[in-house]
Amino acid sequence: MNQSFGQPINDPDSPVNAHMRNQLEQYLRLFPASRAQVLGYWLDDTLTSRTDLGHLLFRPSVLQQELRYYRSLGIANVTTFGVFSMKDQFSSNAPPVVFLYPELLWNQDTNVEARLREYCRFYFGDESAFEVLAAIQKLDGIVYVEDSAVKIEEEHLPEFGQLLTAALSRATSLMEGQSDEIYRNRLAKLVIEVG
Repeated sequence: MNQSFGQPINDPDSPVNAHMRNQLEQYLRLFPASRAQVLGYWLDDTLTSRTDLGHLLFRPSVLQQELRYYRSLGIANVTTFGVFSMKDQFSSNAPPVVFLYPELLWNQDTNVEARLREYCRFYFGDESAFEVLAAIQKLDGIVYVEDSAVKIEEEHLPEFGQLLTAALSRATSLMEGQSDEIYRNRLAKLVIEVG
């Protein structure tokens, strides 16, 4: 929970994650990796609700790198929990990480972009919604959770404003152009997710 979710756990440039990684690797000297289990917070709203981030973390490339790292250590058991991630959250948001997480657990080499484009086709009725998801990924790299607090890369704030504006505009345009009520409602949730 205290790691930096802006970078993968094995990112050498993250002092917070270096500390977590060192602790994990020390534990693996005492306990066999084959019996170890990682408990992540990628689908747990308790992490983001404490920080008022407002949505589940969405950094698929970071998640993918972390899962590869755990496998490289011989850890096959990775899990998460979603304490506050109840139906109310899913009725007001459109969290693509919930779709992607189980697949990445199964196959860390999944083509994330291809799977997210497929998600957009089936969930939003329009593959071009991927543009909005790509922007969310970048936004969650500029404003992210680290040590249970929101961190902001201030030098990237102008880019953040541009990305946010473009993502909101694109999501709104997709929603307004959608005639199917189900897809339109899902795209409305995407607008909320961005905002």
